[in-house]
Amino acid sequence: MIAERPQLAAAVREQVAPQLSLVRWLAPSSLDVEWPRIRPWPWVVVGTGPVPEVLSREERLRPLVVSWLGSAEDAAPGWTRHPDWPSLSAWLGRLGRRRVAGLRLAPYRGVRLPGGTELVPAAALESLLAAHPRGLAPNPALGRAGALLAHHGLPCRLGTRGGLVRLEPIAAGAGR
Repeated sequence: MIAERPQLAAAVREQVAPQLSLVRWLAPSSLDVEWPRIRPWPWVVVGTGPVPEVLSREERLRPLVVSWLGSAEDAAPGWTRHPDWPSLSAWLGRLGRRRVAGLRLAPYRGVRLPGGTELVPAAALESLLAAHPRGLAPNPALGRAGALLAHHGLPCRLGTRGGLVRLEPIAAGAGR
C-alpha cells in the first residue's frame, strides 16, 4: 500500500482476507529505500497520489498488479484505476474469488489448482490471476508462469491482448 498516510492501508487490510494478503504501508518518500527490502515481493500494489517512479521500473521487472485510487495521469495502461473508495473496495473484494480455468489464489501463498492441490511458489501466476481479465505488462518473470502452466498441464495459457499478458482458458479438447 503506497500512500502518504497509513489510514488507507488499514482500510485495505480490512477488505482483503488475511490468508490472501499481507498489507504493508509505505510512504512514497520511503519507496526507494524500502522497496528492495520487501520480502516476499508484492504481487499486488495499491496506492494513491502521484505515481512513484520506482513502481514503473519494477513493473518492467516483475509481474505487478497495480490498482490506483484517484486520478493518476502518469499511471501505466495496464493499471486498474479507481475514482473512489467504493470502486477500490469492490475490486479488493473480488480478488479472493477470482477464478480462471479452475485456478484460484490459495490461502497464504500460491495458486490452488483445479484438482485442489496447491502450487507454490507461483507469484507470477498469483499476479496473473489478480489481474484477470485485464492482464499485466510484459516482463521476464511471466515466462516462469507460462512454464508452470505447461509443466502441470493446466487448462490455460498465456496470451496477449492490447499489449498486456493475460491468462486465457484453453477450451476442452483444444490442442496445445
